[in-house]
Amino acid sequence: MTVYVDGLFYKGSGIGRYYEFLVSGLSKRGINIVSAVPERLKDSFLRQFSANSMVEPIFVPYEKFALKSFTSQSNLLRSLENKVDWFLYPHVNLPIFVPKNTIVTVHDLIPLTAYWDGSKVKASFFRSLVSRAVRKADRIIAVSETTKSQLVTMFPRSKDKTVVIYESYEERLGRIASTLDKRSVDGSYFLYVGNRKRHKNLGRVIEALSKINGKNIKFVIAGQKDGAGPDEIETQVKGLNLENRVLFFVNPSDEVLASLYKSARFLIQPSLIEGFGLPPLEALSLGTPVLLSDIPIFREIYEDAAEYFDPFSVEDIAVKLRNWVEREATLYVDPAKVTKILLKFDREKILDSYVSLLKEAG
Repeated sequence: MTVYVDGLFYKGSGIGRYYEFLVSGLSKRGINIVSAVPERLKDSFLRQFSANSMVEPIFVPYEKFALKSFTSQSNLLRSLENKVDWFLYPHVNLPIFVPKNTIVTVHDLIPLTAYWDGSKVKASFFRSLVSRAVRKADRIIAVSETTKSQLVTMFPRSKDKTVVIYESYEERLGRIASTLDKRSVDGSYFLYVGNRKRHKNLGRVIEALSKINGKNIKFVIAGQKDGAGPDEIETQVKGLNLENRVLFFVNPSDEVLASLYKSARFLIQPSLIEGFGLPPLEALSLGTPVLLSDIPIFREIYEDAAEYFDPFSVEDIAVKLRNWVEREATLYVDPAKVTKILLKFDREKILDSYVSLLKEAG
């Protein structure tokens, strides 16, 4: 079997990791992978995949969402139509020409909700992409039941096409962490991993932090940042005189990220909305407790392996932080509960679901 996996999100944040999971996982299952990857990422791609004979890259002179990606990509897909069994897109960015046996992935619908803080133009563009993907794709993968429910509500015709296949955690971080003998941060700290968009709700966590006295514990924020200058979060930290208590790691390497997870006292994920929410799963896989916002997706994914707080209440966040920060003993992680969650999202189990879907071809 040969599958085209769109690689325009390679080295992107969440979707980039999802793409790498698909390419490495499916190729190890004996599936030939053809993938179009931006030529500026050629060296990185070859370092990662050149030893894998099941992966055939096509390096292209365009990026995701560039006008050329919607037009030039169509010619490429036409040339592959008789060589490929399935065309798998890790996102909804379908080009002008959509071949038969196309699968798209919907991670979340945040731009179409009240939590979106981007422009109306981008939200409208995203809506058009999702609407077109729903019409054109033969199958739609939703990464959670919560996401599927939102998709079917907003786009009813997606119902019969959509299957839920969960994401899986990055086992490589655990392997890296096991070899580390040096910490990235000295002293005690709790961790957030992700971008700083408004729906991530970091502002309320920082405000809550300002209300507790645990000056010996730091808050580490690791992930992407938009723009070169100080953003809203950095401005808030400065305004509350928390510069010595809040540390930033922008675009950390896998080695740094593994170290941050491994040594953190706990991970906090305060999101108001998510499509899945992968960092807590990565944290649990490394033995780090997780403190999560009480939203439907986190209840679906993490069940009783986490402790929850009201993400709209600075007071409740402060209470939970104070309780977790002031405990002198190591925070307890119930091994049975964590094992249940990790098995639920086991890499091989998730890959089984993809292989089953792909075998429907023809």
